[in-house]
Amino acid sequence: TAEWSRIEVAHSDGRSRLISSVSRAPLKLVNPRAQSDRYAAVIMSGYGGGMVEGDRVRLRIDCGDNAGLYLGTQAFTRIYKCPTGQTTQQDIEGVIGRAGCVVALPDLVVPYAGSRFCQRQTWRLEEGALLVLADGHTAGRLRAGERFRYDSYASSIEIRTPERPLLI
Repeated sequence: TAEWSRIEVAHSDGRSRLISSVSRAPLKLVNPRAQSDRYAAVIMSGYGGGMVEGDRVRLRIDCGDNAGLYLGTQAFTRIYKCPTGQTTQQDIEGVIGRAGCVVALPDLVVPYAGSRFCQRQTWRLEEGALLVLADGHTAGRLRAGERFRYDSYASSIEIRTPERPLLI
C-alpha cells in the first residue's frame, strides 16, 4: 500500500502559502517560486517520465480558509503497458476551506497500448469554496497506431459540500 503524499496551503499575511508538501514515490511535488499572492503553485511530476504497472499515486490536499492553490502537471501523464494485468492508480483527496479555491488543471493522461489506469478524485468544499477542475485523456501514441488501444481506463470524480453531493 502506497503512502500518501500531502499538500497543505494556508492564507497568511494576505498571501496563499504552501506550508507543507510531502512527496511519496512515484509522485514528485514541485513548488515553483513564481507565485501570485492569491495562489500557491504545486506541479505534480514523476521520476521516470510516466507511470508503470502497479504504480499508485496517492495525494491528499488541504487548502485552508481563504487560501488558493494552483495544481498542475509537468507534462502529459503517460501510462505504460501493464503486461501482468496490474492497474496503475491515482487517488486524490482534497478539502477546500471556506472561501478557498483550488484550480486543478493537469495535462492529459496518455494511456499507451496494453495499459490499465484507474483514477479517483474526491473533493470536499466548505462554504464559499471554489474548485476549477479539468480531467481528460487522449488516444495514446497516435504515430505508433495506438489509437485508444489501452486495456482499461477509468476516472471518477466526487465533489461534496457539507450539505450535499454536487457531483458523483
